[in-house]
Amino acid sequence: MSTQPITTPTSTPLPQGAKPLAGDPALLHALDFLQLELTHACNLKCGHCYSDSNPHSGKNDRLGLTDYQRLIREAHALGARRIQFLGGEPTLNRDLARLMEYAKTVGFDDIEIYSNLTTHITTDLISYAARLGARFATTFHSCDPEREDAFTKVRGSLARKTRNLRAIREHGLEVRSGVIIAGQPEADVLATMAMLHSLGITNLRNDRIRDFGRAREQVQGAQVAELCGNCWK
Repeated sequence: MSTQPITTPTSTPLPQGAKPLAGDPALLHALDFLQLELTHACNLKCGHCYSDSNPHSGKNDRLGLTDYQRLIREAHALGARRIQFLGGEPTLNRDLARLMEYAKTVGFDDIEIYSNLTTHITTDLISYAARLGARFATTFHSCDPEREDAFTKVRGSLARKTRNLRAIREHGLEVRSGVIIAGQPEADVLATMAMLHSLGITNLRNDRIRDFGRAREQVQGAQVAELCGNCWK
């Protein structure tokens, strides 16, 4: 994993055909948050995955390192200062570390890696994230190993998640987490949230499955209203 510094461009040209923002000064900072999907592939096979990611998807991923770097520059030029790397599973993209450093060098203040925490969470990556002041985000389904594996369709998911979560917290990195409510008993949801609190997670929420991707097999009649409503921001 490269730790070589990346040179910041001295100027950021606008995309071809684009015009500088003018008029209301507030428009200059209309974009403040950038999400970059680094791959559609994921090592897990969650039955309710809204994006239908799995170990065999991602073969048609189109963007490379320079494409993502250009998007990072353009978003920063439009006012974005927060960035989230996600997927699929973003740690499966070998350029994640370079893109994290590039975002920091360009001037992003808030860098987050949204990961399932079950793969490629190496000591090098954690140390790298700590040096850049980055943070992690993740989701849990259950504190019961069998239930968690039933959701992810991969054995040992909970053990890997909690082990990597502890390693991240030991480096002092902030982690936020969600608990996905998908038919498990309420007592299990509460116990899962209590487990996460015991691991030092204070930024904790819950959400339900969304009627998109593989979840459509469980809940019929997908509509735009099923989305959380934040993507447009």
